Amino acid sequence: MMPRISISVLLLAVMAASPSALSAAEIREYSIPEFVAAKAQWSRWTGETIRVEGRYRSFSPNAMQFQKCDLFFYLPRDINRPLGRSRTLEVIGQLKEDRNGLSFRVDSLRLLPEDNELFHLRRRTLPEEDPNPWYELGKQTLQRGRFYEDALLAKLGEETLADGLQIEKGRRKNVDAKFLQSLASKAAQLGLDDDVRLPYVHEALRQQWQEQKTADEPDYISLRKKLSSDLPGAAMLLTSLTGKRFDDYRRSPIETFNKSTSHARKQLSRLFYLEVARAEYQHKLKPSGSNGDTLAAEYARIAPDDIATSEYLRQQALLFHTENIGDATRSEVYALAAEYRKKNEPEMAQTALRTWLDRKRQRLNNAGPADYLQTASDYAEWLGDRPEAEQIALAGLKRYPQDRALQAQLTRWGYADDEGEWKPASEIAARPRSDMEAAVQAGRIVTGMAPEQVISSLGAPRTMTRIAFRDKTMLTWNYPEAKLAIRFEQRHHQGDFEVSSIDALPPSR
Repeated sequence: MMPRISISVLLLAVMAASPSALSAAEIREYSIPEFVAAKAQWSRWTGETIRVEGRYRSFSPNAMQFQKCDLFFYLPRDINRPLGRSRTLEVIGQLKEDRNGLSFRVDSLRLLPEDNELFHLRRRTLPEEDPNPWYELGKQTLQRGRFYEDALLAKLGEETLADGLQIEKGRRKNVDAKFLQSLASKAAQLGLDDDVRLPYVHEALRQQWQEQKTADEPDYISLRKKLSSDLPGAAMLLTSLTGKRFDDYRRSPIETFNKSTSHARKQLSRLFYLEVARAEYQHKLKPSGSNGDTLAAEYARIAPDDIATSEYLRQQALLFHTENIGDATRSEVYALAAEYRKKNEPEMAQTALRTWLDRKRQRLNNAGPADYLQTASDYAEWLGDRPEAEQIALAGLKRYPQDRALQAQLTRWGYADDEGEWKPASEIAARPRSDMEAAVQAGRIVTGMAPEQVISSLGAPRTMTRIAFRDKTMLTWNYPEAKLAIRFEQRHHQGDFEVSSIDALPPSR
C-alpha cells in the first residue's frame, strides 16, 4: 500500500516527476464545472490532450467518475487509488469515441489539495492592490461552490469577490456616484447578493442626495423614485422613527447602513426616503406658510408614517392664518373652522376660532353693547367656554349697565342683580341676609334668637326651666357641656320666645 504523505508534498512530487512536455497552449485545461458546461463540444475534442480537474465521486481499478459528470474516465493499469482526505484529482488524457459513445482515456493522474485548502493557498498569494486576481479567484471559487453545492466554498468565493470590489474602490481617487453604481452593477454581474450590492447602491444615492441639496432646483421626485426602486424597504412604512439605530444613521448614514442587517437596512432605506421627502415638502412650503394645509395633505399620502412633518406643515398654515385672521370676517373664520372639522382636525378649528375671538375681545374697548353680547355668545357657543363668556358679558354690562340684552343673557346664565352688581344667583341665595343668619351659620348664640335657631346651633338642652310672670314668661335652657344657660323671654303681646340673655353655668360641685 502507498504510504500516506501530505497532499502538498504529493502535489509537488507529482508535478516534478511529470514527463509531459506539452505546453499550456497545446493542452486544453478545464475544471469539471467548465468541462460539463462545454459538453456539446466534447465530440469535437476527440484526440486532443485535455487536462481536467475536479472532485471524484467513484474510483475503481480501471475507471473513475467525477462528481456532477456522467462521463467515465478509464485509467491505466498501473495507477493506484489516491490516498488522503482530498477528493480532488487532476487527470490528463484524451476523449475517445467508439460505438459505445464517448469516454475519456487517462494518461496520468495526480491528487490535488482539497478545494478549501487550495483556495487559501491561492488567496495568500493575491496582490493587495490589484482587484482582478481577486475577481478571478472569487468567480472560480463561487462557480465551483455552487456547482458542487458546497455552501462554505461558495461563501469563500463571494467574500473574495466582495474583497475585490473593496480593493477596486480603494484604488479609486474620485469615488463618485457613477463609480459606485458601476461597482453595484459589477456585484450583480458577479452573482453576489444584495448584502454586497446594496451598500454601493446606498452610498451612490447618498452622494446624489448631497448633490441635490446644493442644486438650484433639486429634483426630489426623481430621487425619491430611484430610492423606491433601488433600495428594498424604501417604500415600507415604519411604526416608529426613533431608536438608537435611527439616531446612528442620522449621524453616520453610510457606516451605519453598511454594518446593519438586511432587515435593518430596509428600515434605514425608509428613513432615507423620508429624509428626502421631508426636504422636498419643506422646500415647497411658501415663506408665509399659506400652502401648508395643502402640502400637509399631500405629504400624509406619501409618508403616513412621518406624522411630525405633516403636523409641522399644518402648523405653518395655522401660523399664517393666525397672523392674518384678525382681518377676517365672522363668517370667514367660521368657514375656516368648518374646513378644519371637515379634515377631521377639531383642534385646529378650535385654535382658529379662539385666536380670532381673542383678537376681537382685545378691541371691545371701542365697541358697543351688541359687540360684547355677540363676542360673549361666540365664546360660549363656538368654544364652549362659559367662564370667559360670562366675564365678557359682565364687562359689557359694567360699561353699559342699562343694556337689557346683556342683562337678559346674564339672567339666562344664572346671574342676578344684587343692588346694582350682577352676581351668580346661587351666591346671592347662599349669602346670609342678616347678622342673625350669620350667627346661625357660624354656630354662635346671640340675643333675639328663636328656640329653633338655638337648637340648630347647640342641639337640645339637657334641662329646661319655665317661670311665668304676669306680663311675661321666662324659659331657661341649660347646656352643661357648653357651660351655658340660655334664657328666653316671651312677652304676652309678642307670642314667640326670644333669647334674652346668655349666661355661664356655675361649675358643678
